[in-house]
Amino acid sequence: MFIRAWNEYELSDLLIYADGLIDSHSGPLIDLSGLRQELDAGRIAPLPEEGSRASADAISWQFNDVRTRVDADMFVGEVGDIIDRLNGRPDSAGRCLAAVAAYLDDMSEDNRLLLRERYLAVPEHRRRRALRGRDDALRVLTTDVGDSSSETITAEDHADAVATLRSKLRRDADTAATNAAVRTRVQADGPVEATNPPIYIYSTRRPDLRGLSNYFPAPIAVDGQIYPTVAHAYWALSTDDVQWRDRIAAEPNPFHVSDLAAEAPRRPEWPKLRLAVMHRLLHIKYEQHPELARSLLVTGDAPMICAEHGVSDYWGEGGGNWIGRLLEVVRSELLAAEALRPSSPSPAE
Repeated sequence: MFIRAWNEYELSDLLIYADGLIDSHSGPLIDLSGLRQELDAGRIAPLPEEGSRASADAISWQFNDVRTRVDADMFVGEVGDIIDRLNGRPDSAGRCLAAVAAYLDDMSEDNRLLLRERYLAVPEHRRRRALRGRDDALRVLTTDVGDSSSETITAEDHADAVATLRSKLRRDADTAATNAAVRTRVQADGPVEATNPPIYIYSTRRPDLRGLSNYFPAPIAVDGQIYPTVAHAYWALSTDDVQWRDRIAAEPNPFHVSDLAAEAPRRPEWPKLRLAVMHRLLHIKYEQHPELARSLLVTGDAPMICAEHGVSDYWGEGGGNWIGRLLEVVRSELLAAEALRPSSPSPAE
């Protein structure tokens, strides 16, 4: 989230509390209606407009070619969902899925209209993931037969959507039964699932997490070359051209290195090499910066999710989340190094 300060924006955390209060760092604590007012007034923004300047820590940049699917309504809706989850209540997606079950049990028009209300309440940018593959079927089912606003919906389309939803409901029931059996089984080496909630990695001001970002200024030495960040090293190593490597390594803003590197020629078979290169760079980073290694270790067994702005779907949460997965691997390697380190012999009596 970005806070407007005069003609610039500052990247900041949005702190959301279970009682519904929100700290946007732009003034007193606010509620959801106050958040909407702040968004409408432009004092805070999910993503600044074209040409705006922004900063985080000692880094500043300008937004060009801004693209976002998240408007103010979606943003407020997502924050409302977080408040629901903090209180142990079903969020908008949970309420929608409950309405799906109610409709499949009694396919009355009243239940279909309630389902449409619940479906439209799910923030649009979250529907595909939060509704677990039901979005297309729900979009069809909640559209009236004969409505041709985008495509004409027929009774057969409704029947197909119902069949899809029933199939997914049966599949979910089978999966839940399997998972319940696994959870009740005694595991000799510990719990089946992570005991800590997911941690989202992005360029944040939180001192306990910001060092985990690939953009964090933690210089690393790789094959005799010093790179200001992991992002610099990754993109420099993506090309065999020495002059391009030097230019990338010298770029003062880590958020610009990918754009600069896009102009350089890629190494042969780079898509096959990139995962191994990123693994090596992350290992080097935490080996050469013990204080950051400690920050990584204190995350315990939490799933790591890369939510960095500007990373590709291959690396980020929108796709493979490979940066997050590699952080979990490196964390395990650090733990293994500690666990397998020979213990000091007891002093002779």
